[in-house]
Amino acid sequence: MVPVSSLSGQAQKQWIERVQKRLEVTANTLGSMKAVQMLGLGDVILPLVSRLREIEVKTSVTFRKLLIWQVALCEYPKHMRGPLGHGLTLNSANVPVVFAPFATFTIYAIISAVRHDGSILSAQAFTSLALISLLTNPLLIFCQVMPALWQAIACFDRIEAYCAKCTPSPAKYEDEAQPVPSSEKFCPFLISFQDADIAWSSDKDPVLRHLTLNIRQGITMIVGPVGCGKSTLIESILSQHMVKDGSRTASFSRAAYCPQIPWITNDTIRANIIGFLEFDQAWYDFTCEACGLQQDLRALVEGDMHLAGSGGISLSGGQKQRIVSHSA
Repeated sequence: MVPVSSLSGQAQKQWIERVQKRLEVTANTLGSMKAVQMLGLGDVILPLVSRLREIEVKTSVTFRKLLIWQVALCEYPKHMRGPLGHGLTLNSANVPVVFAPFATFTIYAIISAVRHDGSILSAQAFTSLALISLLTNPLLIFCQVMPALWQAIACFDRIEAYCAKCTPSPAKYEDEAQPVPSSEKFCPFLISFQDADIAWSSDKDPVLRHLTLNIRQGITMIVGPVGCGKSTLIESILSQHMVKDGSRTASFSRAAYCPQIPWITNDTIRANIIGFLEFDQAWYDFTCEACGLQQDLRALVEGDMHLAGSGGISLSGGQKQRIVSHSA
């Protein structure tokens, strides 16, 4: 059972990795469905997801075969409903329970026939059968635990690899959070990248290479085709991505960010706007007028105390965009 358990753990690990890859692509596609439809990428995404599904199924074949061996060689759990509710029972495996007594009795019968001694069959065979019956259940339970143990170890390896990923040092954010008396004295730019390679995480390849960029105070517009890295650049300005090579220098301590996809919590409109800050009526009214949100609030019976719902389900797309702009 140990070889089967070891192989099943590795096979399950490979299968879970393929499942994770397919779900990642599917989730990203569903999250960007509008862009996929506008660009006509449906015919491109469908074969990709189908291919990942085929790879996932082929990878699971090895694990399924090993699972058959586990069912044949050891006990397997089965959920049952009893008088006290749900319970867990163990069904005896087929091979050990059926063939062990038969094989034992056959071996003693052969020994008795070869030695022409019938006392061997009667004295030892039935005693051995009784011992086998007593030891079968404990041994089968132990064998049933071994595959689950190896599979759990394989899952722990993946969890450990995830936890061991490098995270940005808090000291970097503490340094950037310090007030800067005069940006002209320290850095003439609000943000500066010098030959920077930017990646989404430490284990990914850079998506922006050799980036050199200096942004001054004022209005700056980033223009480019779809998928060229505009959002990645903006998130890198906010230290959301990793600079693997080069440098990033910022001369600001706080930044307001209005994402392309609105993030609305299941709370009132006012709570989504002010967050955890103190409520300032004058500043609130000024920014509300600047974002064009006054007309929307007047149209709602409860005004800014209207419940947005999960993901802003009770609001239109434009209202969600204006609320996020107001919050920023």
